[in-house]
Amino acid sequence: MILLYHNISLTENSGINYKFSCFIKDMLHLTRMHIVPLSQYNPKNDDEIVITFDDGYRSVLDYAAPVLKFLKFPFEVFVCGHFVELGEQDNCWYCNIEDLKQLKAAGGNIQYHSFNHKNLAQIEDIKTLKKEIICPQWLKIFKKDDMKFFAYPYYSYNDKTLKIVKESYLGALSGKEYGNNNTYSLNRNTIEETQLKIGGGGNKLSIIEKILFYKFILLNIKLYLTLKLKSILSIKKISRRKAKLDAKKTKTILKNIY
Repeated sequence: MILLYHNISLTENSGINYKFSCFIKDMLHLTRMHIVPLSQYNPKNDDEIVITFDDGYRSVLDYAAPVLKFLKFPFEVFVCGHFVELGEQDNCWYCNIEDLKQLKAAGGNIQYHSFNHKNLAQIEDIKTLKKEIICPQWLKIFKKDDMKFFAYPYYSYNDKTLKIVKESYLGALSGKEYGNNNTYSLNRNTIEETQLKIGGGGNKLSIIEKILFYKFILLNIKLYLTLKLKSILSIKKISRRKAKLDAKKTKTILKNIY
């Protein structure tokens, strides 16, 4: 099974945002399974799990990587060329080159997810497709297991896309409803909003998983306290924003009535 995450959030499960507390529990549950890098994955082996992240959000480095490094889990980060450029321009949402190096040091492999995150199934021009699919030279800064796999934006592709991908990569990933589960269209299970349930554990942690959790907290106490503080501040900020929106809506309703 290949798992897909996007942005790791401190406060919410919505859309592509997945709550950090749920992510930790997911990873602890996965200690019951066999976590492998994508280069060693066998789709026919139900015991093997690959952990992937799409788009290259900075939150993967800040929140997910410390947990994955602690558990010694390999993982794959699929980046978009333009998003890395934004990261280089100090856009706080996306990883820059230095961030990708830190993800690599934490046990990650850096893979490609197109340049502009366009729907490749809707593009017929070969030149445009190649620009989107082929990783630019300036991003090929890593060696082993990096930029060897491709993830289709929006999980979709056409015959022209498939041909270029086959010429450029060892394999490619799609989505559960879109993939054919072959080398160039591997299925992925998107983990969004609903917490992962695997290995018969549901949402409850076993005694061993609880021990691992507290060990992680003790070894990363500064990080944990920082995240707790950020979480509290974020929740207060969201509450203030919601209160302002509610007040604005109430004012509009009253105006329409009178």
